[in-house]
Amino acid sequence: MPHLDPEIPAADVMALVAEAMAENPGRRGRPNKTMLAARQALTMQEVALQQAGTSRGRKRTAPREEDSEDETDAEDVPEDVEEELPEPTPKNEDLSRGARSTRAPVIPKEAVVKAHTKYDYKDFKFEKPTPEALKAIKIYPAGGTRPDKIHKTSADCLAKCSIHTIFQMLGASLTDDQRDMLLKITESVKEPHCYSVEVPLDKPFPYIENYRNLNDQVNALLMAQPVPAPKRFVAEKYPPPVTFTGAPYLDPDTATAAEILEFANKATQIAEPLDIAERTFMFDGSKDVIDSEKEHFKEFMTEELKENGYLPVPIFTMKTGTEEEIAQLKKQIDTTSMCIIRGLDKVIGFNNTEFTVEALSKLAPDYPLILLRNIPSQSFFNWHTLINSESDSEQPKQWRCYGYRHYVRLHQFTTHFKTMMKASEQAYKQILENPNNSEEILKVLKEKYFKDQIPMGEDSKTHRAATIVAFGSNMDLDKDQIFPNQAKEVKKFPSFLAPAGENNLLSFSYESIGGLNKPQMYLKFPCCRTPAHFENSNLGSINHNIGPGDCLWFGIPLEFSGAFQKLLKKKLYSTAKHRAKLYEYEHWPSEADCVQYGIPVQKFVQKPGDTVYVGIGTYHWVQSLGFTTNVSWNVGHPTFNQIAQTAIINDNYIANVAIPLMGLETTMWNMIMEKSVELDQPTKAIVKRILMRSLFKAKRDYKHAKKEKLEVVYDKDKELNPVERCFNMKCKAELFNFIPLVPAKDISEMIRMQHEDTDVASPVTDTQENSYCFGCLSTIAKSFLRNLKVYQRHSFETLSTAYDQF
Repeated sequence: MPHLDPEIPAADVMALVAEAMAENPGRRGRPNKTMLAARQALTMQEVALQQAGTSRGRKRTAPREEDSEDETDAEDVPEDVEEELPEPTPKNEDLSRGARSTRAPVIPKEAVVKAHTKYDYKDFKFEKPTPEALKAIKIYPAGGTRPDKIHKTSADCLAKCSIHTIFQMLGASLTDDQRDMLLKITESVKEPHCYSVEVPLDKPFPYIENYRNLNDQVNALLMAQPVPAPKRFVAEKYPPPVTFTGAPYLDPDTATAAEILEFANKATQIAEPLDIAERTFMFDGSKDVIDSEKEHFKEFMTEELKENGYLPVPIFTMKTGTEEEIAQLKKQIDTTSMCIIRGLDKVIGFNNTEFTVEALSKLAPDYPLILLRNIPSQSFFNWHTLINSESDSEQPKQWRCYGYRHYVRLHQFTTHFKTMMKASEQAYKQILENPNNSEEILKVLKEKYFKDQIPMGEDSKTHRAATIVAFGSNMDLDKDQIFPNQAKEVKKFPSFLAPAGENNLLSFSYESIGGLNKPQMYLKFPCCRTPAHFENSNLGSINHNIGPGDCLWFGIPLEFSGAFQKLLKKKLYSTAKHRAKLYEYEHWPSEADCVQYGIPVQKFVQKPGDTVYVGIGTYHWVQSLGFTTNVSWNVGHPTFNQIAQTAIINDNYIANVAIPLMGLETTMWNMIMEKSVELDQPTKAIVKRILMRSLFKAKRDYKHAKKEKLEVVYDKDKELNPVERCFNMKCKAELFNFIPLVPAKDISEMIRMQHEDTDVASPVTDTQENSYCFGCLSTIAKSFLRNLKVYQRHSFETLSTAYDQF
């Protein structure tokens, strides 16, 4: 048998296993000599114990009694790989037992490319990473790990992260020996590959005039030259959602409102139909921006920038808060994918103490707080929280998240938060007094977490050994009468960073949306997670860390969003033939997977007092590293880049059967009617194209209502919501100018339950009306629609005048 050095890096050993399997899978998948040698090396190293804190699973012939609920091991291997790959390791047929890891094993690069190009990946090539990059990243063990080992590792991570937070708070006066001792204790939960670089505000980044070097692709999608209209149009049952990509049949630069309305009388579309396959994924950009930014970073780094697949984020430090410094900051963040703004809270006089858990609980103790629950772990694990959940009725997906959510009163969460903070502080002090007994002290803290965890609902079932952390999520601060001091503090942010600042696109929606133009709070224990996502409608976002703990951030630059989404599809669905619905499932990506597929990852730590700005279209996900709270909201600048990306992702949402939260049509019309924003010519051109399609859609809605013999009412005194949306929770389409309203009492309780997506329909009043899009109306029996009226928000004369004068 060939000899392998037991000290060989784990990543290389695993790669060797995969390489050997690909070269010679053996008869019926039996291992060859090289595979056996590699496996022997894995056993000698105990790879999992060294790198991930859990033992790599090995099947047992007979389970021990105490492991009766454990699952056997399974590795997630892509199911659509070519025939030359070995058969996947058989998965346990009983998928209903315990939590499981969903990390993917390393497989040969050539096989991965073939797997991706087999169906809809023909035009995309994943770049092969350099050997140096592969050696630099940690590849963690894949497959099912015994639940008792999972929860032992999980509890250890939670306890050590808790100690680390107290160390950050109280460690300033420690001796060097005490500091070294605590760092050694918490070393195992330190996250690798976190990169951020101090960059002076007066040193601009490359590609200032060409955001992420995507102008050519953006112009091809949104600024295409008009093409001749077809002689015949496909008949439609009802007007489809408005789309903004594809070549138009009229010239937006010359067509008048009258010509658009006339065209709507004879045509069902004003542009080429949406290409679902093309718009399912976002951009496939180049590495030009990444390479230029790396060169830019080198000027300010004291050590060599590692070529390991990671991209640093800049830190912009605010010192004075002068108008000149604020202007420099605005110019910088308009070009970066993500950045840290340090010292902003100090120069604007932001009072962080108003946003602590205790301060909020005093103001609204009975606030119904959403709790998200997950098994605590380091960022490279993805374990399922529940037993017998949806995840157990189907094959495990590699990036899918299976958490749990429920409600508690804020004061209940606060009590638990304070209790565990106090227990962690007590354990910290005991470790300082008796460092040789640190393991026993940590054990007591773990038991305290397990015993005192907030109970979950009766519909949940967790493993008997699991400690489930609580994440207080999306707490709205939109009621100024309840949170007056918090509202005052948020207004201190510079206008271009404020939730409803001057000339912010979101201020033109005339509605309050939690998390978009109103701040929301996030109350976190260590290891709480925000799954991967774009900000709604590709907006930018602000996230300020109150502390006392850190947060770990991951990001994918916009130009790699298409590559990332293609990889995401592969990790979410069992077959490449499955139509992608990329916003359907929560997911926690693997940074190692991204780096191996040539997708740059930004990974960095947000310290207390840091403000993170997430740039337009940056895919990101977050994990708390300690006890901390964050306040966050969206920002949308009326620029070409922002409006263009919002229009493009609108069509990406439609292709993925999703609906944006921001009402783009309503926002654009309100903005041009108010005439308070000066737009440059490129921005005007793109807004004009959005308005043209919206005006056409309004006329098609009107014609459809008349065709169906529905009563259309133009009543200026009718109170309509600033942005109307379809009442069907599975639709929620924006209704701009023609809003069908149905008395809620006319709709059967069963239909209302379906549309509310609940088991019990909400009570209704005699005056309550529900709005529906024409598509959802077509699914409701006409007997329920006898009192339906279609209300018109603006007259065609008003819209035509605004359009022609713009």
